Amino acid sequence: MKATTLFKDFFNSEKAGGLVLIACTILSLLLANSNYGTSYHDFFKLNLQGIVLSIG
Repeated sequence: MKATTLFKDFFNSEKAGGLVLIACTILSLLLANSNYGTSYHDFFKLNLQGIVLSIG
């Protein structure tokens, strides 16, 4: 029960958003500069039913 309370308290705090954002940023930097870099960049150029995810 205590772990559930800690989990809820963490995600209800303002720190959670910042830590998740930092973790996602680090993950995307690692993926973009790894052997999967080409696939990572191609993912953002996908065309899904007329919606292009291209950012650059």
